[in-house]
Amino acid sequence: MISKLLLFCLLVPACALAQPAIEWATAIGGSSSEESLDIQAAPNGQYMVVGHSLSNDGDFFGNYGAMDIWLTRLDSFGNLVWKRRYGGPDIDRAFSLKSTFDGGWIIAGHTYSNSIDVSGNHGGSDAWVLRLDSLGNILWQKCLGGSGRDEAWDVVQAPDGGFVFAGTSTSIDGDVSVNYGLDDFWVVKLGADGNLLWQRSFGGSNADECRSISNTDDGGFIIAGRTSSVDGHITQTQGGMDFWVVKLNFEG
Repeated sequence: MISKLLLFCLLVPACALAQPAIEWATAIGGSSSEESLDIQAAPNGQYMVVGHSLSNDGDFFGNYGAMDIWLTRLDSFGNLVWKRRYGGPDIDRAFSLKSTFDGGWIIAGHTYSNSIDVSGNHGGSDAWVLRLDSLGNILWQKCLGGSGRDEAWDVVQAPDGGFVFAGTSTSIDGDVSVNYGLDDFWVVKLGADGNLLWQRSFGGSNADECRSISNTDDGGFIIAGRTSSVDGHITQTQGGMDFWVVKLNFEG
């Protein structure tokens, strides 16, 4: 028994210390604050990373003011291949990046700006969606929301080539037709050209915050986030803040 216990004590620390080897690591940024929020595989073993930065030096020299969105392309060893910045003079943040059917990219986030790369802001924070070509050039951009706080947290391309983003809204005007109280889940369908096709709000009288969307095999969508509501569309609660998962058909 003693020998088995000794063997166990000798082996467990060795197993606990065994860690996978890091192939490479890289830090990108400047002297202020940077945050990367999403990463996607790109052709030829490369990677696309999106986030936002307050810096105006280092890798992120040329800030438009306040916080800008930055898209960076890394090679298979983590070296910076190219970078693109997007935004205006106020706060611009990116939360989601996805590849598109034609080899380009779609970014979802939010913006307080209304100049330089940004146009059409409805007031305060708008959900901001940017459609890019393979080199990161803007094909179109759309601000969506109302006079409250509107954010796009995740985006997917629909089977018909359009785009659907999921996020949060406190507005009850502009592009938003209804608010159930505080934050609502907000899901918006855009055509391939960026035109608004439909929008849906889901929630109750308390805070409901959507963070993720995925396509489903039947052509619909599944969204996930959190809720503290006990009314409206929320029919089952466990108390406090709960996971909330909602299945939608192709029309939302």
